[in-house]
Parts: sequence; structure tokens; C-alpha cells
Amino acid sequence: MTSYSAFPEGATFTEETMQWRGRTPFTPFEVYRQVIDAIENGIRHIIISDDFVHLEAVGIALSFLNDFQIVSREELFIRLDLTMYKDIGVNGFLIKLRCALYSLQLDYVNILVAHLPLIFHSNSRRRQLTLFPARLIWSLMIIAIHRRKTIHIGISNWTRPYIYSIISMRTLRPHLAIFNVPDREAVRYCYRLRIPLCINNQTQLIYLVY
Repeated sequence: MTSYSAFPEGATFTEETMQWRGRTPFTPFEVYRQVIDAIENGIRHIIISDDFVHLEAVGIALSFLNDFQIVSREELFIRLDLTMYKDIGVNGFLIKLRCALYSLQLDYVNILVAHLPLIFHSNSRRRQLTLFPARLIWSLMIIAIHRRKTIHIGISNWTRPYIYSIISMRTLRPHLAIFNVPDREAVRYCYRLRIPLCINNQTQLIYLVY
């Protein structure tokens, strides 16, 4: 299946997914047209970050495609990455999720991913656990499932101390662990726990969720 990727430096056809994150030189209308063209070319797997500057344009395109029965919501697999920060808290997390879903005109996503910027990668394990409220965020991710805002939940660029802290909660394990930066210790730990892995943006591995 042909897939579509849109990055700030330009748009290219690749395998498995259409991706949207960060800044882009494209106008909202150009983003809207790119989404329409991508779906019409058979793309069904979309990855989008909540920090993408034209979320609304993507949402309008998805709504148009659904309203005119070009593609139904059930045919799409949408991954939403929420970028985390140190003092995000409960309200911050809920606002980010609600705003992203509202902008995309979606009731739910197929997988919700808590993405960590590189700033949280500290050499000190004790310092890592003070930088980021991993347990709080994971509890909110599970609540998102219960509220039917997502079907699955995952993590992105989490180090081993963060992963261990949520595993020790003895609740739901991540359905997917994504690593855009090398972290052998964390990858081995997830492998040992049989958590599906997506390494170096090889997003086809996301289908291991099912």
C-alpha cells in the first residue's frame, strides 16, 4: 500500500504512513490538499503530533473525506503523539488531548502516544524520575482508554527508569514503544517484557499492536 509522509522540508511518498509534526512551510490549504491526495492514493495510516501547526487543516480534510464517503473513520488508523513536558500535570494533559481531538474533528484515535523530548534523557536515573511524572501520565493515558478517546496507548523515547516506573504500577502495559533515539537499555527492557517495538521510525511495526 502506498503511503505518504509530510515533513517540514517537504512531502514524499514512502511506506506505511502519513506523518505530520512540528512546523511546515505549507499553508493550511496545501496541507488540506495533501491529506486529500494521500487518502485518495490509498493511505490509511496517519501519524500526527499535537504540536503540528496546521492540525485544523488535517481535521477539515478528514471530515470532508468522511462526509462525502470517500473514506470512513473506521478505515483509518490514526496515531496521535502528545508531546510531554516536566510540569504538564493533569489539566495540561487533558487540555492537550482535548484540543488535539477537537482540531482533528475526531472522537477518538487508534493509538495515543506519550512522546518525550530529548530533554528528559538524563544520565542520572534518579534525576530522570524527578524530571517527568511518568506514573501520572500513564494513569491519564489509561483513563483516556476508559473514556474511549483512544483504543491503544503507547510511549515514545521513554528511558528504562520511566518504563520501569509504570510497569511497577501493575496496570496496563504499553501497547507500543517507539524509539527515535538509540537507547539499547530501554529497547532490551521492552523486548524482555514483549512490548511491541517501533525503532528508528519503522512504523510498520505498529501493526504488532493487533
